[in-house]
Amino acid sequence: MLGLRWEDVDLATRTIHVRRQIYRREVTTPKTQKSLRDRHIIEELYRALMLHRQMAHYTLPTDYVFACSTGAPVDPDRLRETLQHVLQEQLHIVLPPREDGLHLLRHTSGSLIYQLKGPKEAQEALGHGDVQTTLRVYAHTREGSAAEVLRDVFGGFDRPLAPTLAPEFAN
Repeated sequence: MLGLRWEDVDLATRTIHVRRQIYRREVTTPKTQKSLRDRHIIEELYRALMLHRQMAHYTLPTDYVFACSTGAPVDPDRLRETLQHVLQEQLHIVLPPREDGLHLLRHTSGSLIYQLKGPKEAQEALGHGDVQTTLRVYAHTREGSAAEVLRDVFGGFDRPLAPTLAPEFAN
């Protein structure tokens, strides 16, 4: 997500082209060939991206979709800190260190897709070349898993949450 540039977002065909990632604050290619892929933009994401583009300062094709005030990609550490703040202060969820980062979102979505649609759909959504990776690492099905936490926390909401971001997030 942080490596997306506007040239990767085709709003006309509602497609996102995954071509790069930000890893340890460096622009790089995704880990595997399977990760280089196109993803369909669902209606809710389409509307959010349209609104985001209208409000964004950086909208040239080579600009990052999620840019900080300098135009550089958003700092993953700042984003992680904001996620932790929302989890702890607004939702009262405290996770152990190394389980409270951005990768939590990948595990949660992978677990939900696995539970709702099955292992092959989760493999495809996560971009894994081997379904065993999906099952071994991302298919959390035990009680208290990421998917259960997500359902417990967000199950009662009839609209997406709009967390407040720390002011320094955009720097």
